Amino acid sequence: MAVDWELQESGPVDADRVVLLLPGGLNNARSYSELMARPELASVRLVAATLPGHAGTPPPEDFSVENYARLVAELAADRGCDVLVGFSMGATVALEMVASGSFAGPVVLLG
Repeated sequence: MAVDWELQESGPVDADRVVLLLPGGLNNARSYSELMARPELASVRLVAATLPGHAGTPPPEDFSVENYARLVAELAADRGCDVLVGFSMGATVALEMVASGSFAGPVVLLG
């Protein structure tokens, strides 16, 4: 299933690090706006993604954590993300990505 991701992006396209930011349930990518505006992160590529079916986005066919992990792993690979940050529901998805072996980079889990 193709996902029409709602994304917020900042930082140079050719950055050494690309960080995927996953918000909590019912939140959207814009919940990371303040973090993305921090001047000390200007050299890092930040990609915040609203999870499908949250904050008014079209829902996936399967709401399981395993499916979310698969969808987000595809997004991470597509965007070249090598670091993953997840908050609340986003942290649950990130943890499943690590457990399933679909993401091997550094991961920060919040809340």
